[in-house]
Amino acid sequence: MSVLLAQTALARCGLPDDVMHLWEQLETASAISGADQAAWAHRLSNASGRVDMGAVSKKLFSVGMPNSRTQVDVLLREAQRFGGDRDWFDRKQLRRQLDLVEQLDILVCKLETSDGRSGDRTEPEKVGKSNAQMPLPRQLLDSEGMLRMGVLLGVVALMILLIFAIRVAFDWAYAVTHNRRSCRIQAVVESGLDVIDGHITILGRKGCRFQPVNEGAYARLEQTAQARYVTLYVSDHAFPMLIDGTYGHFAALYFNVPLSREGQGTLLGYSSMTPRYVPRSKTTARTRKSKQADRAHSPHGSRASG
Repeated sequence: MSVLLAQTALARCGLPDDVMHLWEQLETASAISGADQAAWAHRLSNASGRVDMGAVSKKLFSVGMPNSRTQVDVLLREAQRFGGDRDWFDRKQLRRQLDLVEQLDILVCKLETSDGRSGDRTEPEKVGKSNAQMPLPRQLLDSEGMLRMGVLLGVVALMILLIFAIRVAFDWAYAVTHNRRSCRIQAVVESGLDVIDGHITILGRKGCRFQPVNEGAYARLEQTAQARYVTLYVSDHAFPMLIDGTYGHFAALYFNVPLSREGQGTLLGYSSMTPRYVPRSKTTARTRKSKQADRAHSPHGSRASG
Protein backbone atom coordinates (compact mmCIF):
# COMPACT_ATOMS: atom_id res chain seq x y z
CA MET A 1 0.00 0.00 0.00
CA SER A 2 2.81 2.42 0.89
CA VAL A 3 4.55 1.62 -2.41
CA LEU A 4 1.36 2.43 -4.31
CA LEU A 5 0.98 5.76 -2.52
CA ALA A 6 4.62 6.62 -3.26
CA GLN A 7 4.14 5.87 -6.96
CA THR A 8 1.00 8.02 -7.02
CA ALA A 9 2.90 10.92 -5.43
CA LEU A 10 5.68 10.56 -7.99
CA ALA A 11 3.20 10.50 -10.86
CA ARG A 12 1.63 13.80 -9.84
CA CYS A 13 3.35 16.99 -11.03
CA GLY A 14 3.24 20.44 -9.47
CA LEU A 15 3.83 21.48 -5.86
CA PRO A 16 4.26 18.78 -3.16
CA ASP A 17 1.05 17.04 -1.98
CA ASP A 18 1.28 18.43 1.56
CA VAL A 19 1.20 21.97 0.16
CA MET A 20 -1.81 21.28 -2.06
CA HIS A 21 -3.55 19.48 0.83
CA LEU A 22 -3.15 22.64 2.92
CA TRP A 23 -4.40 24.65 -0.08
CA GLU A 24 -7.54 22.51 -0.30
CA GLN A 25 -8.14 22.80 3.44
CA LEU A 26 -7.76 26.60 3.33
CA GLU A 27 -10.02 26.92 0.29
CA THR A 28 -12.78 25.06 2.12
CA ALA A 29 -12.16 26.92 5.40
CA SER A 30 -12.32 30.30 3.67
CA ALA A 31 -16.08 29.84 3.24
CA ILE A 32 -16.66 28.72 6.86
CA SER A 33 -18.00 31.09 9.49
CA GLY A 34 -19.24 30.85 13.07
CA ALA A 35 -18.48 28.01 15.47
CA ASP A 36 -17.04 25.74 12.76
CA GLN A 37 -14.00 28.02 12.45
CA ALA A 38 -12.45 26.60 15.63
CA ALA A 39 -12.57 23.04 14.28
CA TRP A 40 -11.12 24.13 10.95
CA ALA A 41 -8.40 26.07 12.71
CA HIS A 42 -7.25 22.79 14.32
CA ARG A 43 -7.26 21.02 10.94
CA LEU A 44 -5.29 23.82 9.35
CA SER A 45 -2.74 23.72 12.15
CA ASN A 46 -2.18 20.01 11.50
CA ALA A 47 -1.99 20.53 7.73
CA SER A 48 0.52 23.37 8.13
CA GLY A 49 2.71 21.22 10.36
CA ARG A 50 2.96 18.55 7.64
CA VAL A 51 4.29 20.96 4.99
CA ASP A 52 7.94 20.20 4.25
CA MET A 53 9.50 23.49 3.11
CA GLY A 54 12.70 21.69 2.21
CA ALA A 55 10.79 19.62 -0.34
CA VAL A 56 9.09 22.79 -1.59
CA SER A 57 12.44 24.52 -2.10
CA LYS A 58 13.87 21.49 -3.87
CA LYS A 59 10.88 21.26 -6.22
CA LEU A 60 10.94 24.95 -7.11
CA PHE A 61 14.71 24.93 -7.60
CA SER A 62 14.40 21.99 -10.00
CA VAL A 63 12.20 24.04 -12.34
CA GLY A 64 14.22 27.26 -12.04
CA MET A 65 11.82 29.13 -9.74
CA PRO A 66 13.52 29.23 -6.30
CA ASN A 67 12.22 32.72 -5.51
CA SER A 68 8.60 31.52 -5.68
CA ARG A 69 8.98 29.77 -2.30
CA THR A 70 7.71 33.00 -0.72
CA GLN A 71 4.22 32.23 -2.08
CA VAL A 72 4.10 29.04 -0.01
CA ASP A 73 5.48 30.88 3.04
CA VAL A 74 2.65 33.41 2.75
CA LEU A 75 0.12 30.56 2.45
CA LEU A 76 1.40 29.09 5.73
CA ARG A 77 1.07 32.46 7.43
CA GLU A 78 -2.51 32.76 6.21
CA ALA A 79 -3.28 29.35 7.70
CA GLN A 80 -1.82 30.48 11.05
CA ARG A 81 -3.89 33.68 10.95
CA PHE A 82 -7.06 31.69 10.41
CA GLY A 83 -6.55 29.82 13.63
CA GLY A 84 -5.04 32.72 15.56
CA ASP A 85 -5.90 36.42 15.81
CA ARG A 86 -9.19 36.90 13.94
CA ASP A 87 -8.71 40.66 13.82
CA TRP A 88 -5.83 40.15 11.38
CA PHE A 89 -7.64 37.59 9.22
CA ASP A 90 -8.63 38.92 5.76
CA ARG A 91 -10.73 36.65 3.53
CA LYS A 92 -9.94 38.67 0.39
CA GLN A 93 -6.22 38.43 1.05
CA LEU A 94 -6.59 34.69 1.62
CA ARG A 95 -8.47 34.31 -1.67
CA ARG A 96 -5.75 36.16 -3.58
CA GLN A 97 -3.06 34.00 -2.01
CA LEU A 98 -4.97 30.81 -2.82
CA ASP A 99 -5.19 31.91 -6.46
CA LEU A 100 -1.46 32.67 -6.59
CA VAL A 101 -0.50 29.29 -5.14
CA GLU A 102 -2.89 27.52 -7.54
CA GLN A 103 -1.26 29.32 -10.48
CA LEU A 104 2.18 28.42 -9.14
CA ASP A 105 1.17 24.76 -8.87
CA ILE A 106 -0.04 24.71 -12.48
CA LEU A 107 3.07 26.49 -13.76
CA VAL A 108 5.42 24.13 -11.91
CA CYS A 109 3.54 21.18 -13.38
CA LYS A 110 3.79 22.65 -16.85
CA LEU A 111 7.56 23.16 -16.49
CA GLU A 112 8.02 19.61 -15.21
CA THR A 113 6.14 18.10 -18.14
CA SER A 114 8.24 18.22 -21.27
CA ASP A 115 5.86 16.32 -23.59
CA GLY A 116 2.78 18.48 -22.95
CA ARG A 117 0.97 15.99 -20.64
CA SER A 118 0.08 17.11 -17.12
CA GLY A 119 -0.88 15.60 -13.78
CA ASP A 120 -4.26 15.14 -12.24
CA ARG A 121 -4.94 18.87 -11.65
CA THR A 122 -3.98 20.47 -14.98
CA GLU A 123 -6.85 20.34 -17.43
CA PRO A 124 -5.97 22.17 -20.72
CA GLU A 125 -8.58 24.88 -20.25
CA LYS A 126 -7.38 25.47 -16.67
CA VAL A 127 -3.78 25.86 -17.81
CA GLY A 128 -4.79 28.37 -20.49
CA LYS A 129 -6.84 30.40 -18.03
CA SER A 130 -4.06 30.39 -15.45
CA ASN A 131 -1.43 31.50 -17.95
CA ALA A 132 -3.67 34.33 -19.13
CA GLN A 133 -4.03 35.55 -15.53
CA MET A 134 -0.40 35.01 -14.57
CA PRO A 135 1.56 38.32 -14.26
CA LEU A 136 4.28 38.68 -16.89
CA PRO A 137 7.23 38.58 -14.42
CA ARG A 138 6.08 35.17 -13.17
CA GLN A 139 5.94 33.79 -16.71
CA LEU A 140 9.57 34.82 -17.19
CA LEU A 141 10.83 33.03 -14.07
CA ASP A 142 11.61 29.78 -15.91
CA SER A 143 15.27 29.31 -16.77
CA GLU A 144 14.75 29.21 -20.53
CA GLY A 145 12.94 32.55 -20.49
CA MET A 146 15.64 34.14 -18.35
CA LEU A 147 18.30 32.82 -20.72
CA ARG A 148 16.51 34.31 -23.73
CA MET A 149 16.16 37.63 -21.91
CA GLY A 150 19.87 37.65 -21.05
CA VAL A 151 20.82 36.94 -24.67
CA LEU A 152 18.51 39.72 -25.88
CA LEU A 153 19.98 42.25 -23.44
CA GLY A 154 23.48 41.20 -24.46
CA VAL A 155 22.69 41.70 -28.16
CA VAL A 156 21.19 45.14 -27.48
CA ALA A 157 24.25 46.18 -25.44
CA LEU A 158 26.56 44.91 -28.18
CA MET A 159 24.67 46.89 -30.82
CA ILE A 160 24.89 50.07 -28.75
CA LEU A 161 28.65 49.61 -28.30
CA LEU A 162 29.04 48.86 -32.00
CA ILE A 163 27.16 52.04 -33.00
CA PHE A 164 29.28 54.09 -30.59
CA ALA A 165 32.50 52.53 -31.92
CA ILE A 166 31.45 53.21 -35.52
CA ARG A 167 30.68 56.83 -34.66
CA VAL A 168 34.06 57.33 -32.95
CA ALA A 169 35.87 55.61 -35.84
CA PHE A 170 34.03 57.79 -38.37
CA ASP A 171 34.94 60.99 -36.51
CA TRP A 172 38.61 60.03 -36.36
CA ALA A 173 38.58 58.93 -40.02
CA TYR A 174 37.08 62.31 -40.88
CA ALA A 175 39.85 64.03 -38.90
CA VAL A 176 42.57 62.12 -40.77
CA THR A 177 40.92 62.45 -44.20
CA HIS A 178 40.39 66.20 -43.86
CA ASN A 179 43.63 66.66 -41.92
CA ARG A 180 41.74 68.26 -39.03
CA ARG A 181 44.36 69.54 -36.56
CA SER A 182 44.39 71.36 -33.24
CA CYS A 183 46.61 74.43 -33.36
CA ARG A 184 47.02 78.03 -32.20
CA ILE A 185 47.42 80.39 -35.12
CA GLN A 186 47.13 84.15 -34.69
CA ALA A 187 44.46 85.44 -37.10
CA VAL A 188 42.12 88.34 -37.82
CA VAL A 189 38.49 88.31 -39.00
CA GLU A 190 37.42 91.33 -41.00
CA SER A 191 33.85 92.33 -41.82
CA GLY A 192 33.47 95.76 -43.39
CA LEU A 193 35.23 98.20 -41.10
CA ASP A 194 35.22 95.84 -38.10
CA VAL A 195 38.42 93.92 -37.36
CA ILE A 196 38.36 91.13 -34.74
CA ASP A 197 41.58 89.66 -33.37
CA GLY A 198 41.77 86.04 -32.28
CA HIS A 199 43.29 82.63 -32.92
CA ILE A 200 42.52 79.60 -35.06
CA THR A 201 42.33 76.70 -32.59
CA ILE A 202 41.30 73.93 -35.04
CA LEU A 203 42.16 73.91 -38.75
CA GLY A 204 40.86 71.54 -41.39
CA ARG A 205 40.88 71.61 -45.17
CA LYS A 206 37.25 72.79 -45.30
CA GLY A 207 37.10 75.16 -42.36
CA CYS A 208 38.43 76.27 -39.02
CA ARG A 209 37.47 77.23 -35.48
CA PHE A 210 38.13 80.89 -34.70
CA GLN A 211 38.34 82.04 -31.07
CA PRO A 212 38.30 85.83 -30.40
CA VAL A 213 40.84 87.24 -27.94
CA ASN A 214 38.25 88.31 -25.32
CA GLU A 215 34.54 88.59 -24.54
CA GLY A 216 34.21 91.99 -26.18
CA ALA A 217 35.67 90.63 -29.41
CA TYR A 218 33.35 87.63 -29.20
CA ALA A 219 30.30 89.92 -28.80
CA ARG A 220 31.34 91.79 -31.98
CA LEU A 221 31.84 88.45 -33.75
CA GLU A 222 28.27 87.42 -32.86
CA GLN A 223 26.99 90.59 -34.52
CA THR A 224 29.24 89.99 -37.51
CA ALA A 225 27.90 86.43 -37.82
CA GLN A 226 24.55 87.87 -38.94
CA ALA A 227 26.23 89.05 -42.13
CA ARG A 228 27.46 85.45 -42.70
CA TYR A 229 30.45 86.38 -44.89
CA VAL A 230 33.82 87.62 -43.64
CA THR A 231 37.49 87.61 -44.62
CA LEU A 232 40.04 85.69 -42.57
CA TYR A 233 43.63 86.98 -42.46
CA VAL A 234 46.60 84.86 -41.39
CA SER A 235 49.86 86.78 -41.80
CA ASP A 236 49.71 87.99 -45.42
CA HIS A 237 47.15 85.34 -46.54
CA ALA A 238 43.47 86.28 -46.98
CA PHE A 239 40.56 83.84 -47.25
CA PRO A 240 36.87 84.55 -47.98
CA MET A 241 34.93 82.66 -45.28
CA LEU A 242 31.38 81.66 -44.43
CA ILE A 243 30.38 81.92 -40.74
CA ASP A 244 28.54 78.71 -39.84
CA GLY A 245 27.64 79.93 -36.33
CA THR A 246 28.92 80.96 -32.92
CA TYR A 247 29.18 78.46 -30.05
CA GLY A 248 29.78 80.15 -26.70
CA HIS A 249 33.41 81.19 -27.13
CA PHE A 250 34.29 80.45 -30.75
CA ALA A 251 32.89 80.59 -34.28
CA ALA A 252 32.93 77.89 -36.96
CA LEU A 253 34.17 79.25 -40.29
CA TYR A 254 34.21 77.52 -43.68
CA PHE A 255 36.55 78.27 -46.57
CA ASN A 256 34.89 79.31 -49.81
CA VAL A 257 37.24 76.86 -51.52
CA PRO A 258 38.78 73.98 -49.50
CA LEU A 259 42.49 74.30 -48.77
CA SER A 260 45.02 72.16 -50.53
CA ARG A 261 47.29 70.08 -48.29
CA GLU A 262 50.14 72.43 -49.16
CA GLY A 263 48.07 75.50 -48.26
CA GLN A 264 46.96 73.93 -44.98
CA GLY A 265 50.55 72.99 -44.20
CA THR A 266 51.58 76.59 -44.75
CA LEU A 267 48.99 77.86 -42.27
CA LEU A 268 49.88 75.18 -39.70
CA GLY A 269 53.44 76.43 -39.90
CA TYR A 270 52.23 79.61 -38.11
CA SER A 271 50.94 77.61 -35.13
CA SER A 272 52.55 78.31 -31.76
CA MET A 273 51.81 74.72 -30.65
CA THR A 274 52.40 71.35 -32.25
CA PRO A 275 49.34 70.47 -34.43
CA ARG A 276 47.56 67.24 -33.52
CA TYR A 277 44.65 65.34 -35.06
CA VAL A 278 41.27 65.99 -33.43
CA PRO A 279 37.98 64.17 -34.22
CA ARG A 280 35.05 66.00 -35.73
CA SER A 281 32.72 67.72 -33.24
CA LYS A 282 28.94 68.11 -33.50
CA THR A 283 29.04 71.90 -33.30
CA THR A 284 31.01 72.23 -36.52
CA ALA A 285 29.22 69.52 -38.52
CA ARG A 286 27.06 70.86 -41.38
CA THR A 287 25.20 69.17 -44.20
CA ARG A 288 26.80 69.36 -47.62
CA LYS A 289 23.56 70.61 -49.12
CA SER A 290 23.32 73.64 -46.82
CA LYS A 291 26.98 74.55 -47.31
CA GLN A 292 26.64 74.38 -51.08
CA ALA A 293 23.53 76.56 -50.92
CA ASP A 294 25.33 79.15 -48.77
CA ARG A 295 28.32 79.19 -51.09
CA ALA A 296 26.08 79.65 -54.12
CA HIS A 297 24.80 82.91 -52.59
CA SER A 298 28.23 84.03 -51.39
CA PRO A 299 29.23 87.51 -52.67
CA HIS A 300 32.84 86.27 -52.78
CA GLY A 301 32.07 83.66 -55.43
CA SER A 302 34.41 80.69 -55.53
CA ARG A 303 37.74 82.53 -55.36
CA ALA A 304 40.13 82.12 -52.44
CA SER A 305 43.59 83.48 -51.91
CA GLY A 306 46.53 82.07 -50.01
